[in-house]
Amino acid sequence: MITAPGTLTTDLGGNQFKVVLADDFSAGYKPYHWGNGFNSGLYGNGAFRWSTSDIKVAQGELQLSETRQANGSWTAGGFNSFHAGLTITYGTVEFDARVESAQGTMAAILMWPQSNVWPRDGEIDILETPKKMAMHTVHWAGARNEDVYSPQFSGIATDQWHHYKMTWLPTLITIEVDGATVAKWSNPQIIPHTAMGFGAMGYVANSSEAWIGGAPDHTTPSKVTTHIDNVVMAQWIGTGPVVNPIPPVAQAPVVVSDSVPPAVAAPPPPPSPDLRPVYRFFDQDTTGEHFYTTDAQEKAVIMGSLPSYVYEGAQWAVPVQSAKTVDVHRFLDTVSRTHHFTTDRQEVDYIRKALPAFHYEGVAFQAYAETATSAGLITLQRFFHPATGNHHFALPDEAVAIQQGWVGPGWLYEGPGFTVHAVSHDMVL
Repeated sequence: MITAPGTLTTDLGGNQFKVVLADDFSAGYKPYHWGNGFNSGLYGNGAFRWSTSDIKVAQGELQLSETRQANGSWTAGGFNSFHAGLTITYGTVEFDARVESAQGTMAAILMWPQSNVWPRDGEIDILETPKKMAMHTVHWAGARNEDVYSPQFSGIATDQWHHYKMTWLPTLITIEVDGATVAKWSNPQIIPHTAMGFGAMGYVANSSEAWIGGAPDHTTPSKVTTHIDNVVMAQWIGTGPVVNPIPPVAQAPVVVSDSVPPAVAAPPPPPSPDLRPVYRFFDQDTTGEHFYTTDAQEKAVIMGSLPSYVYEGAQWAVPVQSAKTVDVHRFLDTVSRTHHFTTDRQEVDYIRKALPAFHYEGVAFQAYAETATSAGLITLQRFFHPATGNHHFALPDEAVAIQQGWVGPGWLYEGPGFTVHAVSHDMVL
């Protein structure tokens, strides 16, 4: 028996929630929970049509399908609770799910704005499954109302049953899978702040959608199904006193490699006074660069005076200077107004001699030159975009996304950059 609507709960941080929707699908598909299924014709990519016949309840679970029709065309199902008037503005959603995987198909289990205005009012993808991977994403609108998004990958096997939980607060979104935090966003600028409903949809790719792996082929079954059960959605109603708080257990960060099966990384070491968080920004309007700093004062200045720089949190941490570390040098290209970071002394000397437009700003922070071989260390991968001149130091999951072309074409891989520490959950984000 799942939690009944009206139930009040309080988490370890004192956040209080009231259940507004609970469905174990033991009594069939309830339109007063989910509205009518999507049935609005051809989807925008031209690869499938919505069909209510792809939504059904069987064996005590909701089943959402992509189906190849007799004429070779595809249909897919979709639904959302906002069609039944059930939404939350901040809160939690929990559910169990298993997603069958196949070439050219994908599931999206998500929060969608009640206004149906996108991307202005945002989107929270609790789970998407492109190329059989587990992706968790927040979307928001850029300065020109374009879709801007931040994906994170957890490496879980989505074709197995898992328990998912999204916690959405005004300044934080977390995704948990089977009790472990696998994705986290802490920048209020990118977090949605309007009413949203919970729902799911099947998706069939066309041949040009490389980020999903292209269209279905002869290996794709005629029906691919997503299984969902035990949905509970609760509205955040503020904070209250914390009763008998228990220190949370730090969860391991999750990384994905493009050469080995996705796996959960070992947990980072306990927080150390000898580690400094590196704050990362993304200039979404002007240069498209990522900027890194350990200086809390510089972070505050950027957040207060450069609105085009979106704060992306503390993505990794660096050590204090020692015999084992190397300097990470920082340059400002006074023409493009982008920054360049390097540990290579020869590159530093070359830039200072041959590139007068590059202003040397000193040592930004410390890192390790050796490739990561122990728990809690991460080797960042360096990429270069010739068209923009930007360099990017990518975390493992980001490196996969760049090499797969999911963040756009043109990036060239330059090899390992430098090695840093995984950020601790106890560090200020």
